[in-house]
Amino acid sequence: MTFTNKRVRELLVKIAHHRQTCLPLVDPHSHQNIDRSAYRFVKIEKVMIKKIAALFFDQDGDDFIAEHTHKHNIATPNNYQEMHFMNAQLLRELKQRLRELDDTNLATLLSYWIAALQVESDELEKYLPQGG
Repeated sequence: MTFTNKRVRELLVKIAHHRQTCLPLVDPHSHQNIDRSAYRFVKIEKVMIKKIAALFFDQDGDDFIAEHTHKHNIATPNNYQEMHFMNAQLLRELKQRLRELDDTNLATLLSYWIAALQVESDELEKYLPQGG
């Protein structure tokens, strides 16, 4: 074995050891889980808007969404941590508004949707990288 081949082999062994050390920390499905949770959160939001717009405003939910969508200056999260932070802010605000409602039937309906959003937010958080 030449000197160069020996050095390459040493490097590959070092990389293999590093990989073996790190492998238990890596969940190959974590991105899929995060993506799925994030998708379900926004899907629940859409269904919630569609149902409530039809029920309370006799308006198609897609039209309602289009009408209330900003075309410019949208603060888009750069990663799932930012999305989770934004989700938590939204949930806090929704829960506060829920406490202010006088209508028990409406409060019951909204709390169902808020609970569904909370489940997905918690699920997303579960797959976020911890520490750092």
